[in-house]
Formats: sequence, C-alpha cells, structure tokens
Amino acid sequence: MQRTPEARASLAAILAAALVGLGAAAPGAVARDRRAQPTAEPEPRTTLAPGECTAYGDKLAPATAFLGDAVPVTLTFNATCADIVVPLHLVFVMDGSASMKGEKSLRMKDAAAALVTSLDLPRRPATRVAVIEFNTRARRLCELMSDEALLLRCIERVRTTRGKAIPSGLDEARRLVVEARARLSRFGAREVVLLFSDGRNDAACAPVMNIAAALKAEGLLAIMVCSDEDCERECMRRAATSARYFFDPDRFSELLRVFTRIWDGDGIARVIPLRVVVTDHLSPQMPLIWASADPRPMPTEAARGTLVWPIGYVPGDGFTFTYRVRPLELGQQPVGAGALADYRTNWSSAVRSLVYSEPHVLVLPRPSPVATQPPPPSPMPRPHGRGYLPSLANSM
Repeated sequence: MQRTPEARASLAAILAAALVGLGAAAPGAVARDRRAQPTAEPEPRTTLAPGECTAYGDKLAPATAFLGDAVPVTLTFNATCADIVVPLHLVFVMDGSASMKGEKSLRMKDAAAALVTSLDLPRRPATRVAVIEFNTRARRLCELMSDEALLLRCIERVRTTRGKAIPSGLDEARRLVVEARARLSRFGAREVVLLFSDGRNDAACAPVMNIAAALKAEGLLAIMVCSDEDCERECMRRAATSARYFFDPDRFSELLRVFTRIWDGDGIARVIPLRVVVTDHLSPQMPLIWASADPRPMPTEAARGTLVWPIGYVPGDGFTFTYRVRPLELGQQPVGAGALADYRTNWSSAVRSLVYSEPHVLVLPRPSPVATQPPPPSPMPRPHGRGYLPSLANSM
C-alpha cells in the first residue's frame, strides 16, 4: 500500500509535540579592593563535576566616610554551574494487532521512522530508543540503542496478526526501562513510553488503566497516540500521564508547528542555584537607613537588625542587593556583623553556603566649618581736579 507524505507528517508532528519540554554592583574608594568592580568567575566551568555549582560574590562599601553620613553597601551573588547531559530513554510500543492492518500500520511505521530520524541519534548518543511490538503478547524488537539504521529496521519488522493485549506491550516497556536504570548515573534519565495504537484492547479498558497506573508509579511519562479517527479516545486519554500527552488526528495542524522544536537543548539539563537566601547581620554602630534597601528585605527580620533576601531563581547575570547605613562611632568600623548566602541547586537538596568578607569603613569626624574673615575696608576716593589747591589756601 502506498505511503503518503501527509500521513507521515501528521503522526510525526504528534510525536514532536509530545516530546517538547523533555529536553528543562557607589562611587568612591571601596573597602575590599579600593575599586567597585564585579568579581570574576572563580573557576572555569570545566573544573566542576556535573551537577555542581560554586557561588561567588562581594560585599562592598566605601573605604572612608564622615560620621553620620549615609554609607552605601552592595552585595552581589552569582554562581557557576556544570550542566548535565541527561539521557533520554524512549520506548516505542507499536500495535501489531489485526485492527492495525493496512494503511494504519503503514502510517504508524512512517511516523515512528520520522521521529527516529529527527532525533539525530549520531549527534546525540545520550538518546536511546527501543522498539516493542505487541498483539496477544509483547516482543522486544530493539533494545535501547542509538543505532538509527537498526532502529528503522526494527520498526519495519512490526507485523499485524490476530489478538490485541495493550497492557502486555506497556508492561514490557516498563520492565525494559526499569532494567536500564541500573546502568544510569545518579542523575537518572528522562524516561518516556510512547504507545501507537487504535486503543481497542481485547479485554476492554480496565487492564490498560491498571498498567498505566504502574507506569505513573515508576515515574515514566506515558504518551498515547491514536492511530486514526476511530480510535478509542477515552481509554487512550485516560491512560496518558495527563490529557496534554494524549494526541489524536484532530490536532494535526496544531502539532505541525512544533515539529522543529522537538530537541531544543540537545538533552542538556541546566544546573542552576535555587532557593538562595542571602542574610546580612547589621552592626549596632551602623544602623540601617530605613527604606534604602533594594530589593526590599523581609520586614520582620529587618526590624531585628538582620537583612534577609530569599531568591527563588538566579538570573544569568546574578543578583545585586543595595542598602545604606549611618555610622555612629569614629574609627575603623565593620559595616556589619557578618553576611552569607545559603543555596542549593535544582539537582541536589544539599545546602551550601557562601560567606562574605566583611568590609570595614574608616569613620572620620566631620570637619569644622572654616571661619571667614570680613573683607578689608575700601580706601577713600582721592579728589581729582584743579580746584583742590585754592580751597586749601583759603582755609589757612
């Protein structure tokens, strides 16, 4: 039977859509180093183990200030992290029952083959695909692998015969994925089971729902793809991890737009610092000037003399915190009583800390105003003209 380009594009777009998203410092001298320059990254990314972060930052203040003046303080926080290549384990569960005979089977194979080709497996060795065929029982045609040519041959080997036991295919996929976990690093893998079928199970939908629950309990993403318009939509939709992972031919035009986004990110899992809490203890000799802090710290802690900034996400250029204090005593004074940032990453629950060096400010007495002397009196003007001498003679 002739395979049409339209059929290939339609189901290939379904698969593409289903997999989207798998791949997720004041002018003046400064006490620390005399210059208010941002700190460079301490170590190159390649020195970090995958999944690790190292934080860096400064606490800066002017080196000198007059007693009672407002003193600006700046804290910065950033981190360098080593990203992780997280494998994708994708298992095709392909319906080889008699109800798929003919055009439906050809469309299913074309869509699966198009997806394998689009994955660009020679360039992404961390992506592995397996192929399982089912009818009355399940059979592994290809174990998890990155060999594109062999996978395409396995897809072509799917044959239609009598009987349909969808649960047997899904359960075989579950076992295959669980077996592969023993060979993974501590970061695991993104694990996906993708069922191609018309959803007509011989024993109705209840057994399908039971094995779908087992897939979810194992943490697997279950994607259900209806093969044609006569598919048992309700059963397939309920078996998917959620309704967003169920696809049928009615959404072909919508899904075509996301086909090219299938592997945006090349399977790289970004490691970022999360749940950062910056804590800065104030000094009694340098109280906070209220309303000067930016961003605003937690108000209850600020009232107790401690500035606390919780951060949910750190942008690429880091975070900067500023505030002002007013020195009350002369001499060399610490700006605060200690500052630190606690953080963890999105790949580890372990909390790490960055301890800031405390800057000191030399507080000087305010100079007395210089007294100003009054200007000297202006000299009397001297008379000019010829009438001066006769007038003087007459007076004698």
